[in-house]
Formats: sequence, structure tokens, C-alpha cells
Amino acid sequence: MFPWQSSHDGSERTQTLHINPLTGQWDPDHSHLQCHISLRIAYNVWLYWLNTGDKPFMIDFGLELLIEITKFWLSKTVWDATTNRYHIGGVMGPDEFHEYSLGNKEAGLQDNAYTNLMGAWLFNQIDLIVLSLSKQDLKYHLNPVNVDNDFWQQLKTIKENLALSINEQNIIGQFDGYFALEEIDWQKYRNKYGNIYRLDRILRAEGKLADNYKIANQPDLLMIFNNFN
Repeated sequence: MFPWQSSHDGSERTQTLHINPLTGQWDPDHSHLQCHISLRIAYNVWLYWLNTGDKPFMIDFGLELLIEITKFWLSKTVWDATTNRYHIGGVMGPDEFHEYSLGNKEAGLQDNAYTNLMGAWLFNQIDLIVLSLSKQDLKYHLNPVNVDNDFWQQLKTIKENLALSINEQNIIGQFDGYFALEEIDWQKYRNKYGNIYRLDRILRAEGKLADNYKIANQPDLLMIFNNFN
């Protein structure tokens, strides 16, 4: 796992409190749950490999990095016999307005679509990269990172069974429970406040929570369509 905000030694230093200038109140900040930064780093390694074909880099550095990120995400998956799917919980997506699932007192969302789709992509991509390298290339590099047949089997099973929230119109939900959130009267808030860029702060000042509404401070699920054709 890579930290969302780090110190020079690479350790997690993301803030845990956030001041709302509209109220002067310090509120909890759960930005450290944006573990998807690790998936973005994996994506950048893959982009570099795709565009340069730099085999020495991939063999000596990239592959180990991708495998360790993969192992982290495998450890985050939980099987649910009721849904017959693997789920990833306790995360935040790129949209920082949503830290809690509806009615949940514990921070973190379940099955953020961006996170799960990027995870499934990584699980598939690392398999393809390994297949593209020779046994000689891999001989001295897979053993130190403790990769065995169970790892590859787990990878295959989970990537084909990660949960997504999809409604009757085949629209992908940003996370589990997103479709149950309330719509907001955009015109009302624009008329009242003008600049609604920080609608989360505005709602808190009104005694409400951004977590309860279909709003976003930046693209979340949409980033998938930016990353892949």
C-alpha cells in the first residue's frame, strides 16, 4: 500500500482532521482510505512498460512493484457466500465527498467501482505481463516475492468475481448503496451560495452530510472511462 500523503521516508502522513471555514469546526478526515493511489501507481508502471518496452526495468523493479500491490489488494478482498462475490470495503474513491456508506457509522465505502475495476484490471494485467516474459527472465525474480501456484489461482478466481453495483438500467453505481442516496436541488444551492465547489462544507454548515447525496467533488467512476478504452 502506498500512502495518500507521505513524508520523505514514505510513511503515511495524511491529515486526520479537516477544518470547515464556514463553521470553524474541526471534522474527522478519512482521506487515508484512498488506497486507490496504489492502483494508479500500478497503472503508471504499466503505461511506462506499454510505451517503452523497457524489459530490464520491468524485470528488475516493475514486476516486484506490481506483484506487491496485487498482494495488497488480494488481502483487501472478502468473500460473501450470500452474493457469491468478493467485496472490497473500507476504502474511499477519487470522490472525496463520500467517506461513509449510507447509515454506516464506520468510515469507508464498500465496492467503490473505480477501485474494484482497477483492481480487476491489475489482476488481469499482471498475468499478461508475466506470460510475456521468458522463464529465464522470471527465474530469479518471482521467488523472493513469494509467488506460487496458489497466488495465480487466487488471482484468477477473484478477478472474475469482484462485486459491482449495477442497477436495472445497467448503470454502474459509484459504490454499494449509491443509488439509495438523495438527489440535491442544484439550482437552489447555486442561487443561495453562488460558489458551491465545496458543497460538503456548505452541507455540514446546514447540519447535513455530503455522504447522503448524489454529489461529487471530482470524477470517480468516470476515471475508469478515462483510463481504458
